[in-house]
Amino acid sequence: MRLHHLEHALTVARSNPTVTAATCHLETASQLRKSPFGSSGAPVYSCSLTAGGVPAAWDVQVLASGCFVAERVSPGKAIYGCGAGKL
Repeated sequence: MRLHHLEHALTVARSNPTVTAATCHLETASQLRKSPFGSSGAPVYSCSLTAGGVPAAWDVQVLASGCFVAERVSPGKAIYGCGAGKL
């Protein structure tokens, strides 16, 4: 999976709130320990998303199918979608 595929998929997902900007990187070991996804083995990315006009930090897990789950670091929002590219 290429990182730009994930960033693009996040911005075109039909989500509420709508994501208008995304910048991501693979999570470090320290970030991964703090993420809500546990040790599933699927890649987890740390992303800065502008969602609903508000920039915030999000943890994004990409599944083997190319679908993803994004959880805001400050609890309360989730974004689901596909198109990140198959692993």
